[in-house]
Amino acid sequence: MLKTVPRHVSVISHIGVPVVYRTSMEAVGAWMKDSMSRNRKIFVFEKHFGNNRVHVYTDATEKDPSHDIILPYDWGGTGHVVLNGSIYYNKFNTSTIVRCSITDHEIKAERNLSGAGFANQSPYTWGGSSDIDFAADETGLWVIYATQENEWNIVINFINMENQM
Repeated sequence: MLKTVPRHVSVISHIGVPVVYRTSMEAVGAWMKDSMSRNRKIFVFEKHFGNNRVHVYTDATEKDPSHDIILPYDWGGTGHVVLNGSIYYNKFNTSTIVRCSITDHEIKAERNLSGAGFANQSPYTWGGSSDIDFAADETGLWVIYATQENEWNIVINFINMENQM
């Protein structure tokens, strides 16, 4: 039986040919924009651990980064978020989440997620130190992780950005 799509739901009707703006020598990493900013900057996180250098490109067509941001700690995983002028990431090999300012590169907030898995402790991870992930939507910022107390099942928490985590 076919279901009718409600009128308020958009349907993907076509996917075009991929356009490659650039490639990386790294097989794993992340890239993103600040969804709350109007600028076109792209933030590139190479590797999934052992790195604290974020490459910043003015836009997708730029050949070289305009500058780099040196974070105070290495990150773990690929589930970072750039949101409202801050980078949110998991401090490598810990259950600590960090909020770092894009402008002055200083830590604005740091919080330990009590009991959260790290160093590939939980089945939630893909084996690349992605024990703690961030996600943003129209309501705000979320952190996704697993805890031993919850039998390594996924836990999702809303982060109050007003209170600095």
